Amino acid sequence: MTRFRKILSLICLLWMVGTGSVWADVIRLKSGKTIEGTILFEDAEVVVIRDATGARYQYPKSELVVGDDEAISTPEKSASPRALDPDEEPGVAKEVASSRKVSMGISAYGGAMVMPGQMPDPTTPQWGGHAGSEVMVGTSDLFRRRIFLGGSVGYQAYIIEGKPLSFIPIKLRAEVPLMLAKHAPMLAMGVGYGIGLQGTKGGLCADVTFGWRYAFSRNGSFFLGAFADFQGAEVKLTETVSDKQYISRAYRNLCGMGAKMAVFF
Repeated sequence: MTRFRKILSLICLLWMVGTGSVWADVIRLKSGKTIEGTILFEDAEVVVIRDATGARYQYPKSELVVGDDEAISTPEKSASPRALDPDEEPGVAKEVASSRKVSMGISAYGGAMVMPGQMPDPTTPQWGGHAGSEVMVGTSDLFRRRIFLGGSVGYQAYIIEGKPLSFIPIKLRAEVPLMLAKHAPMLAMGVGYGIGLQGTKGGLCADVTFGWRYAFSRNGSFFLGAFADFQGAEVKLTETVSDKQYISRAYRNLCGMGAKMAVFF
């Protein structure tokens, strides 16, 4: 029994030491508030601390208690300092909460389209106009690299000989900035299925966009770039044989290109 009590006491001691070392850093504000957590960053002007809930807070040194009572108590070595996010300005008291898990975006695009040639002259393509828009939902800070990954649904039309071929594209979408900064080049991709409207049979669809992104807030950004896409569809083909017109249906890829802009919030 005595040996069991010694083992139990040792376990309790290790538990208290362990829990005490995880949240060992404490800062005291002049308002009387005390915050306990892990210090993530500290310099001559500011302190960034993460509490037990995972939320991060940033305070200027001028708001902390100094003098006989230490403003920052670190019984054990605090976490290694790391730089603030690009959107965060030092010296300003504010709560630094983690990015929202869900983000939304709206995009609009337009330009020209081309459909490869058809029989009896497969070398002559058909040209027309192209326009569309979509709504995107997903995470905007995947791997803490400001990568958007989610899904989108929208509406797009390819205009051939003055007649629109309309689709509802449903896609898996990714938006990847090539560097972490307020201004950064970005590559966007989407792949999915376009549902045909007005009797048109749809098919697979995909797009790729390259442009420039401006992050105006932690979760908000504006994107402008050039895109290219394709939409598979079963379309009506008109052929003239011996002065007679024949109408048939065949699968074709409708290809679009132009400019695209998007806003994430």
